[in-house]
Amino acid sequence: MEAPPRLIRVFLSSPGDVKEERQLARSAIEHLNSDPLLSKLVHLEVIAWDQDPTGMPMLAHMTPQRAIDQGLRKPSDCDIVAVLFKHRMGTPLPYPEYKKANGEPFLSGTEWEYEDAIQVALMCDYPKVLVYRCTQEPVIGLRDPERDEIIKQWERLEAFFAKFSDLDTRAILRGFNTYESPDDFARKFEDHMRKLIAQLVESGSSTPISASEPSISQSLVQKADYAFRQNYWSLCYELTRDILIAADSPKNVDCKVHYMRLVALVRLGHISAIKRSLDVINRHGEPSQQARIHLEIAKYYLSKQTPRIRYLAEIREHLEQAVHADAGCEEGQESSALLQTLS
Repeated sequence: MEAPPRLIRVFLSSPGDVKEERQLARSAIEHLNSDPLLSKLVHLEVIAWDQDPTGMPMLAHMTPQRAIDQGLRKPSDCDIVAVLFKHRMGTPLPYPEYKKANGEPFLSGTEWEYEDAIQVALMCDYPKVLVYRCTQEPVIGLRDPERDEIIKQWERLEAFFAKFSDLDTRAILRGFNTYESPDDFARKFEDHMRKLIAQLVESGSSTPISASEPSISQSLVQKADYAFRQNYWSLCYELTRDILIAADSPKNVDCKVHYMRLVALVRLGHISAIKRSLDVINRHGEPSQQARIHLEIAKYYLSKQTPRIRYLAEIREHLEQAVHADAGCEEGQESSALLQTLS
C-alpha cells in the first residue's frame, strides 16, 4: 500500500511592503504541490494571515497582532518559516504586552514571528527558518510626506539585520538570503523549498495528511524529544503538554511515549509544572497513565530527605487519585498498598 503524502506547513511572515513576493511564494508552493513526483510525497499548506481572501477578523477589543495570533498556528508549530523583508520592518507591537526575554520591545509583528520560530529552531533545529532580504534600497523624494516614516522603517530594518553578524569580528551569526528582484526571489524561494522538502522527507518530519484529527504534529514531537535530551526541562514539559492536548484521544499509541517522558520529568524532580496541569493529564490520559503520574509524584515526595510528615497529606492525595483513576492496574494496586503502609 502506497504511503500517504506528508503534510508540510509553511508559515509566511513579512511586513506589508512585500505583497508581490508573498504572492510569488504562494505560486511557488502551488507549483510544488502540482509536481507529479513531489505530490506523492508531500503536500504543502500555507499558514499566513492573508491566506483567507477575507483576511483574519479584527476584533475591536484586540490589537491586530493579537487577533492574528489567536487565529493562526504559531510559526514555531510549523515545519518551514519564510520571513520576507524589503524596505520596511513593520508596525511596532504594543509594549509591554509584547516584549522579548531581555525586556526589549519587538520592532514589529514580523520580528515577533521570526523570534518565535528562531528561538525554538536554535534549540531543536526545527522549524526550518528562511529569511529573505531585498538588496534594493528605498527611493525617497525630498518632498515625500512619508519620508520620515520610510527612513525610520529602513533604520529599524538595518538594526534587525545588524544582529545577524558580530559587530567587532564581522563573523556571521545567523544566515539570510538576498534577492535583487521579485523574479530573483521566486527562483531562489522555489529552489530552497525543494531542498528543504527533501531534508524533511528524509528525516521523516511533518505529519501524514491521512492522520486522524486532531493530529499530533511530528515537528512538535521532534522538538519535545530534543528538549528532553538536551535537559531543556521547561520547554520539554510545555511541548509534551501541547502534544497531549492535540492527541485528544487517550487511545493514541503515541501518548504512551509522552507520558513516559512526564514520568521521567517527575523522577528528575521537575514536577511543579506537571502538578499545575494535572487536569490536562487527567482529561487526556488513559486511567492507567493518570494513575502512573499520581503514583510517581507520591513516590517522589516519599523519597525526599525532608521529614515525610511535611508531605504526608499531599502523598495521600496523589495515591488516592491514582487508585481512583484505575484501582485494577499495576500502578493503582501499588498506590493502594502504599496507602495501607501510611495508615
